This record gives sequence, structure tokens and C-alpha cells, in this order.
Amino acid sequence: MLEPMEMDTARGWHSQPPKLRIWKRATDFSIAAILLILTAPPMILVALVLKLAGAPVFKGIPYVGADGRVFRCWQFFSEAPFEIIDHTGLGVLPHLLNVLNGTMSLVGPQPLSEHQLRNRSSADHDTYFACRPGLTGLWQVEGRRGVRNGPRLDRTYVTECSPRLDLMIVAKTLIGITRD
Repeated sequence: MLEPMEMDTARGWHSQPPKLRIWKRATDFSIAAILLILTAPPMILVALVLKLAGAPVFKGIPYVGADGRVFRCWQFFSEAPFEIIDHTGLGVLPHLLNVLNGTMSLVGPQPLSEHQLRNRSSADHDTYFACRPGLTGLWQVEGRRGVRNGPRLDRTYVTECSPRLDLMIVAKTLIGITRD
């Protein structure tokens, strides 16, 4: 496990007032629960298809989360011949389970594996340890133009996180999904 660096207390979600942290967690939990209920039929269908084909239903990919804790990020098994699961976006629906259990947030920095985090500068580590990784974030809505901007966008999110910024990112994500 990577060791969390000493956090700059003037920035990051941990430095936000407790009411904002509680608001974010309550919002994450509520929206994830609603989305899981709404997406239950296709999720059950995918799970049945995978099970009937003799494939594993889920796979857990280790990512580094808040405070440097490693957690399993759940997704549907999507190896060949099941690539269609990834192409339709169904493969990542189980990430909502991670939001429910508090290892991820709806909006946050990009989820990174330990290997990916080791390839980032040590100065970037506190960015990824500051708050839970997100299903979406500035890296998703602004960073598609270039992967190199990811760390800068994640730092921006962590230093400027607020309910207003989260709503803006969610809105841009929804617009991007409807365009695809």
C-alpha cells in the first residue's frame, strides 16, 4: 500500500467543513441507491448472461482511494466474447456499489491503480489521497482532449471542490453521455 503524504490542510475535501462532507456523502449514497434501482433490470440481465455462459459475473480491480487505502472497484466481467458489455457502458454499472459502500464518490479525482499512482509525481499523491475517486470528474468532462491534463484537473477538483462544482460536472457528464 502506498503511504499517504502529509496533507496540506488548506485544501482537499478533508479540509472542507463537516456539513459539506456529510452533504456529499449523503448525496452520493442517495443518488447511487436510486441509480442502482433504476439500472437493476439491465444489471440482472447482464449477470444472468454471464452466469449462463459460465463466466465470472464480477471482477474487482484494485484502485487507490481516499487516504491511500486500496479497494476493489467492481465491474462486470467483460473479457472476450463479452466486450459488448464495455461498449454499451453496462460494464461499469457495478461502480455504483462502490459509491454505496463509500469507497468511491459520484464526482472526484480519477480512480488510479497503485501502478498508475506510482507513475505520477509524489507531489500528486496527496491529490489522490485527499478524497474518494469519482465515477466522473473534471478529468472526464474536460480531460478527454489529453491524458496529460488529468493530474492538473484532479488537483483543480480537489482544491476547488464544492456542491456547485459537483453539479456542473454531473451536468456535463450527462450531456456527454446523451451525445454518445
